[in-house]
Amino acid sequence: MQTRSIGYFEDLEAAPDFRRNHPTEEHLLPLFFAFGAAEPDADAELLHRSYEYGSISMSYFRFGK
Repeated sequence: MQTRSIGYFEDLEAAPDFRRNHPTEEHLLPLFFAFGAAEPDADAELLHRSYEYGSISMSYFRFGK
């Protein structure tokens, strides 16, 4: 099993505006599921992009083939 470096995510609370953008964990955790499900060299493909209320992204992506 290959592991990936997650150093970028080690101190999320220190990231600028982290809590403003992710007020609770369920706003962020799906991203980790997508990272874990993708192959190590998988590209992201944008499948849909739209916004609600001018700033809430409803975009979704597919990782891999």
